[in-house]
Amino acid sequence: HGDIMRLKDTTDMIVSEQNQIRFLLMNAEKKNPISSSFGVKELTKWCSPQKIKAQKRVFVFDACHSGKIANEVSGGFRGDDEGARIRQLDKLKDKNGMMILAAAADDESAYEDETLNQGVLTYHLLQVMKEQSDTSLVVRNWFDETIDLVKDYSKANGNKQEPSSFGDGRFEIGNVNQDVREVIKITCPKTRVGACVFVDPTGEAEVLYPRLQDEINKQFSGNSRGDLVFSSNTDKAYRATGTYFLNDGKLLIRYKILQGSEQIGDPISIPSKNYTNEQEVVQAITNSIAQEIEKLRVANQNCKLAN
Repeated sequence: HGDIMRLKDTTDMIVSEQNQIRFLLMNAEKKNPISSSFGVKELTKWCSPQKIKAQKRVFVFDACHSGKIANEVSGGFRGDDEGARIRQLDKLKDKNGMMILAAAADDESAYEDETLNQGVLTYHLLQVMKEQSDTSLVVRNWFDETIDLVKDYSKANGNKQEPSSFGDGRFEIGNVNQDVREVIKITCPKTRVGACVFVDPTGEAEVLYPRLQDEINKQFSGNSRGDLVFSSNTDKAYRATGTYFLNDGKLLIRYKILQGSEQIGDPISIPSKNYTNEQEVVQAITNSIAQEIEKLRVANQNCKLAN
């Protein structure tokens, strides 16, 4: 029903000295970004009916905090600039019969999310396609639902990202049958694990295991463990705080799971035993933490996607 134009190397948006929207390429020169970018004029030409014969065209761009880039390049435009940019986009839309989806506002980031393995906007565009019950993919409905999901997801994760769309988009762009849904390879968001804190109140065990806390966090940060992924967002991540100490010659480990500052569930004790080395202790603690967080993840999982 139409053509989709996707520019793989486009990563950001700026405003030039002439107050024109420009799209930065991935390899843009920081000192002279204008030389490695393109503007609405070029995009209009590429998407003209002479170049693309379809009557309807869809353009999705995933560009982050363009307002910040604009301030660096243009010296801080304010006032009517937002209206001017919107008029440029509307002109592009009206001239070429395009439906446009922008990932974020001028002063916002278009986030990549470690729990999704890709950008927040792209993930939710695919999620809507994979979960919708209707086989008819209407652009307006597709974009509206995606915008709502991105706003909710970003807010829940302590961010602000508000996509916007330009154009009517009340046309069908294709059919999403079961075969198409199976090709869409996305899974439920992974669960965040933050930096853990383990202390020895007596100092005896610390002599035997001096790098215990660092090694625990290294285990989680080095690579993803199944549905868990290490995150610096400590407000939203699960994390463990606990103690380890010698008791009758054996190591006793106790900890609790926190999310933000709130304790989740009851404290956990790992049965005391003699460990042969520090790595064995690290493995026992990280396995226990992963198991406890997995229980919480499963209990709180409301994602409908099949893993």
